[in-house]
Amino acid sequence: MSSRFQNVYLFHGRGEAPGNPLTLEEMLWARFPRVNYIRPLLRHIDPTVTAKDSFKSASHKTFMIEPKSLIIGFGMGGLIAAALQERFPLHELSVFAISSPTHMTTLTLTKRIEDRRVAVYSHLDKVTESATAGWPDLTNQAYDVSWMMSATHRKYSVAAVVSAFMVNEYIALAVKNVFGDDDAD
Repeated sequence: MSSRFQNVYLFHGRGEAPGNPLTLEEMLWARFPRVNYIRPLLRHIDPTVTAKDSFKSASHKTFMIEPKSLIIGFGMGGLIAAALQERFPLHELSVFAISSPTHMTTLTLTKRIEDRRVAVYSHLDKVTESATAGWPDLTNQAYDVSWMMSATHRKYSVAAVVSAFMVNEYIALAVKNVFGDDDAD
């Protein structure tokens, strides 16, 4: 099967280098070698930069993001990606947010987007617990899964579910197959 997306952007988390999403990119490339993978440097590589400032900077660069692309965001990168999706609806961007908040002090998601937005997070993560609770109100594909607490398990599971989303926008069955009934909430 081939990917629905020609371009996949990987947004790093706060204080992380753009190379951090490289492992996921390598796993996806093994399955979808014809896709263009882009890991841009975002302003929140500096942990003192606010979400709003990073979003403003990314907004000015959005013209460089190809329409109908997938943006995979880690942590704050997922919030920025979803905010771009809300701000630029004509781009028809799809977002896959991994352990990402729905709000930070200076930036809050407000629009529910069906099908083209996926969020995977764990309520067991005490760092992001309250900030991820809003995902079910913002997408029909919000998955609260306990395995997100295990870095090793998370790497392979996320790759499997992102791969499923790259082929088909409805991933509930893939989530169930990868995580089981107990974790596919």
